[in-house]
Amino acid sequence: MADYNVNAVAACCGTSLHFWKLNGTEYKDTSVEHTRSLTSVAWNRNNKVLATGIVDGSVQLRYGSGELMTELPRGGPPPDSGAISTLSWSVGSKRLAAGTTNGAVYVHEMTTKSCHTLSSPTPQASSSS
Repeated sequence: MADYNVNAVAACCGTSLHFWKLNGTEYKDTSVEHTRSLTSVAWNRNNKVLATGIVDGSVQLRYGSGELMTELPRGGPPPDSGAISTLSWSVGSKRLAAGTTNGAVYVHEMTTKSCHTLSSPTPQASSSS
């Protein structure tokens, strides 16, 4: 779970995103369908923005209502970046780290709208006949 006050929870399965935000004493359920498979999900530190990792290596940012804000990285994911396997926001939610299934780690800067590679993808061994 999270290491901070949890007023919202989220989960993804296949192409479905489900999230619940505390409304008084009850959680309000919201569901959003995607066209691509989702692989991870993380609320920012103030529970106003939800990041979703996608199997093609991109990340979508959504408002707390479920409405799409933007897709990262702007310009599309690098070729062969792998599926997003984990997402983590910085304490002030100014950066979003995204790890992929092939070992790449990208940090998306929210204020400068840039993306930095911390760890390059691990080359995949090709099979020979």
